[in-house]
Amino acid sequence: MQIPVSGTTIHCEFLGEGPRTAVVLHGWGTSMEVMRPITQHLASRGWRVLSLDFPGFGQSPPPPEAWGVPEYAAATAELLERLDVRRPLLLGHSFGGRVIIYLMGALSFSAFRLVLVGAAGIKPPPGKASRKTRLFKAGKALLSLLPASLREPALERLRNHFGSEDYRAAKGVMRECLVKSINLDLAPLLPGIDTEALLIWGDADTATPLWQGQRMEQLLPNAGLAVIPGAGHYTFFDNPARFYAILDSYLSTLPREDPS
Repeated sequence: MQIPVSGTTIHCEFLGEGPRTAVVLHGWGTSMEVMRPITQHLASRGWRVLSLDFPGFGQSPPPPEAWGVPEYAAATAELLERLDVRRPLLLGHSFGGRVIIYLMGALSFSAFRLVLVGAAGIKPPPGKASRKTRLFKAGKALLSLLPASLREPALERLRNHFGSEDYRAAKGVMRECLVKSINLDLAPLLPGIDTEALLIWGDADTATPLWQGQRMEQLLPNAGLAVIPGAGHYTFFDNPARFYAILDSYLSTLPREDPS
């Protein structure tokens, strides 16, 4: 179904039935289809599951202007309000984790529990920046010496050369959305999120390295980190047996209904 939200529409669907609702949020550059194995797994275990395509992905059209994490989070909150989804389990992968962190830490959204899978949102300090990032910043500093008429074309070539795969793939307004999103450091929001959270990470994740999961565990007041050896950014594809064993073990400790 298509729901009008924040000047655009969001494609979403429910799967399964049960006393509890889970909301599954995908990462950047993907869609609800990538998360479908998780959605189906939760539905098979008695959850009513809502999945969606963020604006600009899957079957949802792009946002009307360049959105950052705050706008994506606000649109998600509006969608959940329209669908009368209250105090769900929020599960987010990568960019979906960014949205959850902002929902909880800045918009005071009320959730039952959180599951963050290779979640993004922490900007690396200078010592942990990748070599490509350091080279890009050095090149950007040099290009600042060029006349304005030459600077922007040269900067665009530099971005295309050193930019991530996501950056090169993004077009038009979505490229601006990506830049806004990755430049927002969400770490300051984490200490204010006291909802219980499970963090699932692969120790071979290069998109959101393990140190970011460890830092999130330190900053979140009520979080635990489960690490899957040998798995990368998509733990649920790289080692589904271990991933679902961790998820099921955690879900088995939850009450059948939200006690609140």
